[in-house]
Amino acid sequence: MTSVISFQHARGGSGTSLISMISAKILSSFGKVALLEMDFLNPLLHQVFPQKTLKAHVNDFIFGEASLDDVLVDVGQEVDAKPKNFWVAYMNPLEGARKRMEFADATRDKRITKTFENVSWRVEGMPLDFVMLDMAPWSNYLNDITSIISDVVFFIIRPSRLELTLFLHRYATQLSRIIAKVVPIINFCPSDDEEYVQMIIKRLQENCPECKNVITIPYYQDLASGPSKKLIKDCSHPICRDLSKAILSPVPREKPFFKNSKNHETNGLVERLQAIHYPEKTP
Repeated sequence: MTSVISFQHARGGSGTSLISMISAKILSSFGKVALLEMDFLNPLLHQVFPQKTLKAHVNDFIFGEASLDDVLVDVGQEVDAKPKNFWVAYMNPLEGARKRMEFADATRDKRITKTFENVSWRVEGMPLDFVMLDMAPWSNYLNDITSIISDVVFFIIRPSRLELTLFLHRYATQLSRIIAKVVPIINFCPSDDEEYVQMIIKRLQENCPECKNVITIPYYQDLASGPSKKLIKDCSHPICRDLSKAILSPVPREKPFFKNSKNHETNGLVERLQAIHYPEKTP
């Protein structure tokens, strides 16, 4: 079965795209990975893995206008991954496409729901082992849907009171009502203020009962320019070791740990969306 993993954040610039790309490379050693760029506000994949032509974009897939095979591109050879094990799908970076996504998200476009109700996570007829979703910081409807279908939600924040508050609000109003495992990642942790980081962790654990294992990643000045193909390819940077240890340490030898013990079938997606939007109407 496919493990669906979403990477969410509350504000742009948190390093979510870099973390999702490196995590995808790490997991490509364990099976077939597809990284879908859902961040329509700041898409970066086209800068890291430029393509001359694309058959379709993630936008088209979300609206039901293209299949998964249409949008996925095999970039495994570019980053020394196993053949057919590292696939990516690009968000359209053009302004018109971004505005269309914003409007669809704001109006809860039912085509989005239909796509994720009916999706079969396969590429070229082969089942995917991992589907990784790099989300936009403030999307609402799309975030609700992808959270519902996810097995794990990694939520990236910077060590600040503002981003802590934003995460806790998202947890109280959305993430606490889904069955996915929620794992906070504190990125850009300063090396000279461990006490402040521990305060953030304590607040997280006090207000988020399931957030017992908080991942912390130090600040690396050389990564200020963002992700690069070289970084993802050689995976020798310390942040790769940080993420590998955090993500893979619980993995059994022969199967991924990203399976939630509860059933997360997408059947009844509309009803489950209502349970998030109107919790007072559900038992």
